[in-house]
Amino acid sequence: MCSGSNQSWDDFGSLLDLQNSQPVSWAEVLELLQASAGQVLTVLIMQRAKLGTLWQAIQKGLFQPLPGMPHHDVYKRQRAFMRTACEVAAGLEFLHKHNVVHGDLKPSNCLLNESRSDARGFSAAVSDFGLSTLTCPTLDESTDAAPGTAPYMAPELLQNSPLSPASDIYAFGIMLFEMASSSRAYSGLKL
Repeated sequence: MCSGSNQSWDDFGSLLDLQNSQPVSWAEVLELLQASAGQVLTVLIMQRAKLGTLWQAIQKGLFQPLPGMPHHDVYKRQRAFMRTACEVAAGLEFLHKHNVVHGDLKPSNCLLNESRSDARGFSAAVSDFGLSTLTCPTLDESTDAAPGTAPYMAPELLQNSPLSPASDIYAFGIMLFEMASSSRAYSGLKL
C-alpha cells in the first residue's frame, strides 16, 4: 500500500489520510451497475467515467513537470501522480483480495471519474474486466495464460506461464513508468 507524510501544505491533503480514510473497496474499481449471466455471455454494465482514461491524461502531460514550472506546481503534479498511483494500486489490491486477476491492466483501462473533493478534480478507477480471471487461493497454480496487451504483459506470460496477481503488478510497474515519462513503454516493440 502507498504511504505518505501526514503533513500537507497544498489542497491535495495527506496521502496517509487518504490511505487510512476507508478500507479498500469498489471505489478504486469502476462501479458495477448491473450484471447478467447468460448461457454464453456474462454482461457487465459499469458506470461511465466522464473524464476519459488515464492514458489520455498521460498524453496531456498531467503528471509531467514542465521546464521552468514553479516548484509548488511541480510538487502538485508529483502529488497527483502519487494519489493516482495509490488509487490504481488500491483497486488492484481489492481485486487480488477477492481472488481476481485483472489480466489487462494498462492506462487505457483505468478511467477517471469527476471528484469535487479532490484537488486533481478526478479519481482513478480500474476498469475493463474482459480478460479478468478468478484464481483459487487453495491452489499454488493460477489460471491458464491469457491474452493481454504485449507491452504490459509480464515476461513469463509471453512464455505461456499462468496468469497471476504478479502479472498485474508487472503491468502496474509499466503503467507507473508511462505516467512518469508521459510516453509509451516499449514504443518500438513490433509483434
